[in-house]
Amino acid sequence: SCHYCDPEVHNSSTPELALSTVLPFCGRLIKYAESIGKKVYLELTGGEVTFLPDFGEIIQSVRDAGGHLGINSNGTPGLSWWKIYAPQLDSLMLSYHHGFSELKHFEELVPYLSTLPQLKLHLSIMMEPEHFSSCLEVAEKLKKLTSGSLTLQRLVPELSGQNLNFSYTDQQLSQMTSFNKSFGSKQWLQKFKDKIGPKKPMPRGGLILSHKNGKNSKITSSDLINRDLNHFKGWTCQAGVENLVIDRFGKIYRGWCLEGGLLGDINDPDFNFGLSPITCQKDSCCCGFDLLSKKVSP
Repeated sequence: SCHYCDPEVHNSSTPELALSTVLPFCGRLIKYAESIGKKVYLELTGGEVTFLPDFGEIIQSVRDAGGHLGINSNGTPGLSWWKIYAPQLDSLMLSYHHGFSELKHFEELVPYLSTLPQLKLHLSIMMEPEHFSSCLEVAEKLKKLTSGSLTLQRLVPELSGQNLNFSYTDQQLSQMTSFNKSFGSKQWLQKFKDKIGPKKPMPRGGLILSHKNGKNSKITSSDLINRDLNHFKGWTCQAGVENLVIDRFGKIYRGWCLEGGLLGDINDPDFNFGLSPITCQKDSCCCGFDLLSKKVSP
């Protein structure tokens, strides 16, 4: 486990949610989305979700209900595990951690995952400031092996659950921004479209930044954080409308920011999915998932 993550997500202190509760909730969510002409993309995160004993059953149940499924993983399982389950996933956000990830394993795993036509693959290199050069070397190597997207991820104390300070130099911040831009280039976008075909959506993290002069530019959630553009206090946010978060206790929130407070519980069969946008009161939006919801300035 990584030292900069909230200890509660990997110390096994929280019991697993029962599938008898989780799967019916997912079914209700998918039916609601269908009723308003939308599709549901479920994303499992952890801890490390590949350790779930019922992982295969979860995949099958979601697909049978008409949903799409992706996961966040540190890539720990061996290649044989991925050959069973990766072909059944729609998306995968794979994180590389300097403290325990094995480059040799990733150099074997990433090329295999890149051959799967249905999989939207994203690699996130967790950029520890004190090991920045080593992390950058890893990114340059994996960049040549993936047909998905890859970003250098700035670490932020808000997500650590601890009193940690991640200090980056101006040069390091500039390097992260420059590197991440290469995956938004026209050449890379065409390469990705050639792999997945015209009917597949672009990978998670792709955003459109609308400027006051009427022009639009493409940007990733990682780049918003790296460039300190993730401050939306007073803005109208679609969190809760476009996405929902269920924590490890089965509690429902608009996002990992917990803005707007507790909405309900997955045990409630009458939970109201028809939520309205909210005005953000947070100083910073630091989670990539939360950043994906539309935000409009006042």
